[in-house]
Amino acid sequence: MNRVHPFFLAILTLLATLVAGCGESSSTGTLLVQVAGSGQPTLPDIRPPETTVRYRIEILQPQGSDRVGPIRGYEAAGSADFSCEVPEVPVGGWVLRVSALDAQGQVLAHLQEPVQVNSGARVRLQGWLRPGPAPEGLLFVANSKGASLTILRLTDGHVEDLPLPQNPQYLFSAQGRIFVTTMTSQMLAVEGVRRTIAVLSVPPGGFDVAGAARGVVSFPTEGGIRFLEPENGQFSGLLRTGTLARGISDQVGSTSWVVNPGDRTMTALEVPSMSLGATVPIGVPGNQVEQNATGTRVYVVGGGPGEPAPPFVRVLEPSGVLVRHFTHLLESPAGLLLQDGRAYVTDSLRGELIVYEDSSNPSEFERVRLGEGSPGQILSDGHRLYVSMASSGEVAVVDLATLKVAGRYRVGQAPLGLALLR
Repeated sequence: MNRVHPFFLAILTLLATLVAGCGESSSTGTLLVQVAGSGQPTLPDIRPPETTVRYRIEILQPQGSDRVGPIRGYEAAGSADFSCEVPEVPVGGWVLRVSALDAQGQVLAHLQEPVQVNSGARVRLQGWLRPGPAPEGLLFVANSKGASLTILRLTDGHVEDLPLPQNPQYLFSAQGRIFVTTMTSQMLAVEGVRRTIAVLSVPPGGFDVAGAARGVVSFPTEGGIRFLEPENGQFSGLLRTGTLARGISDQVGSTSWVVNPGDRTMTALEVPSMSLGATVPIGVPGNQVEQNATGTRVYVVGGGPGEPAPPFVRVLEPSGVLVRHFTHLLESPAGLLLQDGRAYVTDSLRGELIVYEDSSNPSEFERVRLGEGSPGQILSDGHRLYVSMASSGEVAVVDLATLKVAGRYRVGQAPLGLALLR
């Protein structure tokens, strides 16, 4: 067992005394931490990466419903299975985070668990690691049949329900606020920290999907989009793009895209200047659109039961030139996300996450069974995907390094839109 260096023990003892408070009797316990296990880990759990040179151990304290802050942290050498003893931990509910670091201090993998410390207790925590840094921040989930947002604190899984005046649909975040589109064509602005709710003044003509960094909202019945200023909740005038405009992509450089399924076209949006670029034919009625990190390829999904076209994933150049058209084992494409050279598509009827390699000749790479729940919208924190599972009332978590389901969170009724606040 790798014991903590005496220097660290002295610091830990001093910190424990300070946390306990002056003039009060100290009430503490001990944490026994072991990054190891018997047998072989099952993905997404992993052994410590070979490039691990040391570990960072942190004890985190929940601070209200928004944050988790460190009360103690230190580092100790170690390259493989690691164990240590942390004495003089104050009594209470904490979060333990162990991070495996490389020589440059980058986090390679983590173990993060809530822990309850009682007076005089010796609490043992043993487990394998998960790839990448530990999850942090607040995940907001629109419960489309529950008139509420579920707010999930990713550090320790704490769940809060925020009632709304209407059933929510889609979400996006900007400047510390969560913008919510509702089933009745209202838009709400939720302050992420204070949880206050404001009803925005929205132009008539029901809107659809919200997205992009600055805030772009499509108005299908009017065949166009409006830009939203997150600072004041004001909308620009309507810019007509095409029939039944819907599905806004993320912004790359200055450009986002909107698909116009009624015209089987897509239109470039110049976000900084709040203007329109070219409208190009795509040959199919798309529902959602995304682009890769360089803006060199645009992915459009659509079709399925009740739609005017068979299900598809279509890859195009920004000029509209066809790169690839996928129909293999697709029933109802629902969510679309591009990140780090891959495209991720959920199929709500097949219960799958389909992964495509983004290249000059895109190809299907992997299929991940997500289990019960009709997967829909997708959100990424850079290391994990969060997928809304409408029929099971859950959010599934997929580890990007292993492409394995890492867990599921129970949320509300028919979760749909997702947003992350960090």
